Amino acid sequence: MSIKLALGRSFTFPTNSRKRNDGRKLTDPKLAPFPEDPGEEHRLPELILVNSPGSRNIPTEADEIQALRDEIYQYELSESQLRAALFETRAQKHMAIARLHSLVRTPANRLSSAILEIIFGLVDKMTLEWGVMLVCKRWRRLALGLPELWSTVDLMRGPVCAKAYAKRAKGLPLAIELDLPDLEQGDQVSYALSNLKRPGEGDLLRSHQIERLFIPVLPFIATWTSLHVRTPDVLGMQAVLSICAKAGGTRALQSLELIVSRSSLGSDFVGVEQALNFENEALERVVLVNMAWQWSPYALGSVRSLSITLLNERTYDLPSYFGTLVGAACLQSLTITISPHAVLNVPDISGPSIVLPFLSHLVLNGSIPPTLLRLFNTPKLRRLDMNLAKRTATPRLPRGHHIVDLRLEGAMPNIRLLQSLPELVKLEIGRDIPGRFLDALAQGGGDPEKTPVAPGALIPFTSIFEKEEEMMCPLLDTLTLRGCERVSRETIEKLVE
Repeated sequence: MSIKLALGRSFTFPTNSRKRNDGRKLTDPKLAPFPEDPGEEHRLPELILVNSPGSRNIPTEADEIQALRDEIYQYELSESQLRAALFETRAQKHMAIARLHSLVRTPANRLSSAILEIIFGLVDKMTLEWGVMLVCKRWRRLALGLPELWSTVDLMRGPVCAKAYAKRAKGLPLAIELDLPDLEQGDQVSYALSNLKRPGEGDLLRSHQIERLFIPVLPFIATWTSLHVRTPDVLGMQAVLSICAKAGGTRALQSLELIVSRSSLGSDFVGVEQALNFENEALERVVLVNMAWQWSPYALGSVRSLSITLLNERTYDLPSYFGTLVGAACLQSLTITISPHAVLNVPDISGPSIVLPFLSHLVLNGSIPPTLLRLFNTPKLRRLDMNLAKRTATPRLPRGHHIVDLRLEGAMPNIRLLQSLPELVKLEIGRDIPGRFLDALAQGGGDPEKTPVAPGALIPFTSIFEKEEEMMCPLLDTLTLRGCERVSRETIEKLVE
């Protein structure tokens, strides 16, 4: 078959058919125009493929499955492209937000690091950990990076916590705190000691059990600047001090607090002179509760503030507690607190007095023996804070004092106290002091025996001015009253005059 014949069978050539049908246009009704539209020429049909899609056979089930698979693949491809575009869009959005935060900072984020350090420094140590977890990420990162916040270690929280604190302190001097429970609270021991005690072993903790609490911080003992120890008895205190001595001693210690619980009925202990190492002049503050200074008196040579508290219902030998002040040459502030239930062996005051050349502030609380302060000679004493217990005799003042500032709380002292203060300039009275104390002050230099006094023994005071007609406290310039419900208006007017 020729090519021309094959093409003729497959295609319709309108050019050739037009030439053949020109003669039949008027006679053939199929080619003639419609009667209602005689002027329109009939449009010839366009090329038509013989093997057109419409002329194919009906698709099979396999063809439909393949077509649907191809269609699903196209959808998955489009979905992955959209997912990639969404991821890129979100990344750009987060970058824009970060740039916005760097430019527009909230008031909290505007705080400088120095101010934040001061704020964190004022936070209570007990709430520091969970408080840091609640702040924003920037504050938390700053808090965790401040060694000063983690330099105070509470050993009762356990060795793991102590090790973490010592690590975050990054070599800064540490402040160590240990508060062992009282004997009657043995069943309430914190979790730090829960694995150390066993039922039936008694309430006393053994020395090796206490040593386990100190193990994380003993390598840094040379950098300790503060040591606070509270034990239920004297034996526990001796164990703690022995552990510190074996580790090399506290050479950089600045603050020392040794507290024996009120529940302890034991006597003072001796023989622990080497328990701490005071071969330095850094110690400035000492607090002793129910125990005496166990080391050389000259170890107090650099101490500026000393507090002695006697609270237990037992006998105290006062010379062992206050005789060591002979070495406190730099002492500036002395606080003495004695419970009314304590039994005291008062030292003899007939001998030479202990000179405290720089003592300027004296605080008396509780029941002070009348002649105890006569042990001291205080030429620089300027301020006296007194908070006496009820039905307590007014103590005699130290020798050589020049008190110009007197602050009274608690029970009313003997009015003769004012007669021994001719240089008094400032007087502050608490709300518990009765108004008759001011009445006696306003009366001036009357007979001391006729002035109202507090119940108790009358103890004479030596006065520089022996004239009976001399005005009481002639230099008084400032009077502060905290609570005036017991003071009459006439008394105030007399004092003002």
